[in-house]
Amino acid sequence: MNFRTLPCGVLGLALAVLAGPARATDCDCPGTPGYVLTLPETVGLGESFTTCVEAPPGSLAFIVIAGSGGPYPTKFGTLCIGNPLITVWPVLIPAEGSVCLDHNVECDDSIDGMQAWFQAVVLGPGAGQVGLTNGRCLTAMDTGKCIPPGDFHSYTPGAWGAKCNGNNIACVRDANFDSVYPGELILGDQDGVDGDSAFALVLTSSLAVENFLPSGTPAGALDQNVVDPTSPTSAGIFAGQLTASRLNVGFDDAGVFDALKNQVAVKLGDLLYSGGVHPALIGMSVRDVLDVCDVAISGATPEPFDVDGDLIGDVLFGDLNTALTVLNENFDNGTVNDGNLKLP
Repeated sequence: MNFRTLPCGVLGLALAVLAGPARATDCDCPGTPGYVLTLPETVGLGESFTTCVEAPPGSLAFIVIAGSGGPYPTKFGTLCIGNPLITVWPVLIPAEGSVCLDHNVECDDSIDGMQAWFQAVVLGPGAGQVGLTNGRCLTAMDTGKCIPPGDFHSYTPGAWGAKCNGNNIACVRDANFDSVYPGELILGDQDGVDGDSAFALVLTSSLAVENFLPSGTPAGALDQNVVDPTSPTSAGIFAGQLTASRLNVGFDDAGVFDALKNQVAVKLGDLLYSGGVHPALIGMSVRDVLDVCDVAISGATPEPFDVDGDLIGDVLFGDLNTALTVLNENFDNGTVNDGNLKLP
């Protein structure tokens, strides 16, 4: 199978001029038997996709991209795509009977959610031989991978709970905890330790964080108020992940990470979940998910927990723990981007 790499801007140009939603009947229609076009239904911004054409060897295939669905009558037959015409890629079908094109999609927020329609018109090696492939449409989606590594920083419970060594995040914790959290860091009931039925976990110093993290055992709720614990609580690993998440967001909000990261205009807490978590959490901001986690760990509300305001439970402790883990690992040490968070 042959491969070609196309110029980066073509699909971006195609998608940027489109308007209006696709009709399902336009996105997948049959063609001439033996003539096949394959491509994914969606592609993430900053990612690549592959378009393949199967046709008689020696044929010349013209992959047509348009800004709307068909039908559109032509002298070659009725196309599944319509106007406006965006671009055409000529492809010679080799002896194997198929050819594939690899293409990169630009990191351009303006094409998020846009669609382009694809179909190939194939001129066969024999005189007058013409075939049409099936028609397909492709939707561009912002998956979060357009955030370059280094734009944001996050750290795991193990990193936050380490001893200061060199310039690790534990040293940053020691130097800044008291200014970021004057008095104490509170998880769960934001009223702190009081006499109501919602419980809080309180960490009063950088040393208290070091002594507590990481925290194991299954995720759950607090069964009592806890101040500066040195062993796992009834909330288990959930308390450890939530502590790390609150530190990641709190230190970023305070500007402590500004000297380390490339992106200072947007805060970590404002990013939106785009993958790796329960569907009910997709599109929620980091801050909103952390607020749900505080309610959950406080024990004030039984699981499943409502996240969309309809008073119907949506997610369990395990789902929330996964969301916290995703946050803490997504930009680990400022060297990676796992693609599960996107810009608001």
